[in-house]
Amino acid sequence: MYYAHLLTLLMFATNFSNQQSDQQLILGKWINEEDTSDQIIIESRYFYSVYKTDTLSLSEYKLSNKSCDKNYMKDSNNKNLLFMSLSNQTCYEITGLSDSTLAYRHTTSGKLHVFHKLKNKID
Repeated sequence: MYYAHLLTLLMFATNFSNQQSDQQLILGKWINEEDTSDQIIIESRYFYSVYKTDTLSLSEYKLSNKSCDKNYMKDSNNKNLLFMSLSNQTCYEITGLSDSTLAYRHTTSGKLHVFHKLKNKID
C-alpha cells in the first residue's frame, strides 16, 4: 500500500515537472517557419501574435494536458498530450516543443503552425 502511494506521488511529480519544463521551454520569441514576418511572443502569462511590427492579438494562456476544445479529443487526459488554451477561447494542441522548435495545431481548423525560437529570453 505504501509503495502504491509513493508510485502515485512520483507519477504526479514527474507529470508536474514535465509541465514545468514545458512551461519554461515555451517562453520566448518565435518566428514562423513559412512566413518570417509572422512571430509569436510567449511570456509567463501572455501570448502575443505579431506581424512585422504590429501586435495582432494579446491573450492570456495556460498549458494543460487536457483538451481545451470540447469537440477535439473529447476524452483526452493523457500526460503525453499538451494543449494551450488562450483567453479568447482559441485552443491549440502542442505537437512538438523543444528549445528551438514549437509546433502546434489549431484544434478547430486543424492547421499546423511551426515556429523556431529567436531568443532564449524575452528582452
